[in-house]
Amino acid sequence: MCSAPSHTNIPPLHNHAVHNRTIVLTEDPSLHLVWETGRIFIKPLPTCLLSHTFWAQYLLLDQSEPEKVMLIQAALGLLRSYYYCLRHESDLRIAQQPHLNLIPPTTTWKQWCEFSSSFNAITNDSVAPRYQYGKLQLSRLHWLVRIHLRELNYYYIDGGYGDSFARYYGPLLFLFGILSVLLSAMQVGMAVEQLQSRDWIAFWAVYRWFSVASLSLCALVTFYLVLSFMIKSLDELVWAARAQYRARSRSKSEMTSTISQHLDAA
Repeated sequence: MCSAPSHTNIPPLHNHAVHNRTIVLTEDPSLHLVWETGRIFIKPLPTCLLSHTFWAQYLLLDQSEPEKVMLIQAALGLLRSYYYCLRHESDLRIAQQPHLNLIPPTTTWKQWCEFSSSFNAITNDSVAPRYQYGKLQLSRLHWLVRIHLRELNYYYIDGGYGDSFARYYGPLLFLFGILSVLLSAMQVGMAVEQLQSRDWIAFWAVYRWFSVASLSLCALVTFYLVLSFMIKSLDELVWAARAQYRARSRSKSEMTSTISQHLDAA
């Protein structure tokens, strides 16, 4: 994916405050490290994954079942993502805040460093497909599911009709303001036609050019915003198309490699 070319594209927790993003706790793995303007969703690290006994007696004991392999890959991917989330002691303190509790509060910085020291050595082949990428932008995930799955949204987050329509308040108010300025400028332009007497000729010129300048400015602002929206939408479409093309190319390459291996073995 273009926005997350590597699994290392995961900023430490303290970095989100720099970008005015609030950390939101979620138990849904599909939202882990998914972000949008103002917030990022992070799944807490289960306490059992910090236990050597749990790994030895449950996860690693029998790996013959496909479901167990998928569970191990998801667990390794989540652990590796936390290696990048908790890079500093301040990140650990943020993760242990009571309203988040992303990691057990009894874990010390020394214990975490010793436990996670080898997580960066985990390869993409050992983790679930989701964890082969870093943080993902929610708007781009929407575009992906619209192209690949023919669905409207990747994940519906709005809580109700109020939240759904609130996003349109700003654009509607902006449109109302633009129309008000345009109509006012037109009214001024029409009214100054009545001030062409000798005593009002200077005011007539000022009012006339002011109305023309207001109309031109509104037209330029509107054109810039429409063009920016079109460029952003086109960029999202190109990004999604490239991601789809790379996925198909990767599948074709893997298939070709598999066929070659079978031919060589024969």
